[in-house]
Amino acid sequence: MGAAMNRRGILSAMAAAPVMALPAAARALPIVGGDSAAWDRALAAWRAATVASDTYDRDVHDPAHDALDQVAPMTSLYFEHRLDGGKVVQLLAKPDEPDFWEGSEFAGAARATLGAYQQRIKAVDRSGIKAISAESDRLADVTARLECALMLMPAPDRTALMWKLERLFGEDQRGSDGDGAAYRKDWTDAWMADARRLLGDA
Repeated sequence: MGAAMNRRGILSAMAAAPVMALPAAARALPIVGGDSAAWDRALAAWRAATVASDTYDRDVHDPAHDALDQVAPMTSLYFEHRLDGGKVVQLLAKPDEPDFWEGSEFAGAARATLGAYQQRIKAVDRSGIKAISAESDRLADVTARLECALMLMPAPDRTALMWKLERLFGEDQRGSDGDGAAYRKDWTDAWMADARRLLGDA
C-alpha cells in the first residue's frame, strides 16, 4: 500500500472517529485561540513527520516491495477455468484445504494457484517486508495524528485556515470519483469557529 494512500486512509479514519487519542507530542501543543507560535510549532512538527514518512517510503518501503514483487509477484487465490461449453468460471483455491479440488477438472489450476500463493508467502517471510510495512504505517500514523492536531487547533490567521481547507477539500485530497470524505463533528466545529473568527468581517 502506498504511503500517500496510507496517510489519506488514516486521516479519513480519524475524521470519522468519534474520539481520537493524540500522541504526547501533539497533546503537548497548546490549543489556544489564534496562537501563532503554537500553530507554527505544530506545523513544523507535521512537516518534519511528513518528510520522515515520505523519505522512508521512497528509500526503504517502496524498493523493498518492488524487490519482493520481482521475486514472487502478488497473486490471488482465485483462478479461472473454462468449462467444456466455453463458459469461464472463477473459483477459489483454499490454502487450508489444499486437496479440495483434487479429482475434479479444476485440480491443475488449483494446484498452480496454490503454488504461486505459497511462493509469495515464503518470499514475504524471508524478505522482512512485514517489519518494513509496519514502520511505514507507524510513520504515516504519526503524520496523520499531527495533522489531526492541526485540524483541531484554532487557526491563527487566514493563511492557516487556507492550509486546513486545502488539506481537506483541495484537489489532491479527493477520491477517484471526485468526492471527499465526511468529517466528524469536532473537526467541523473547529473549522466553522475558524471561519467565523477570521472571515466574519470579510
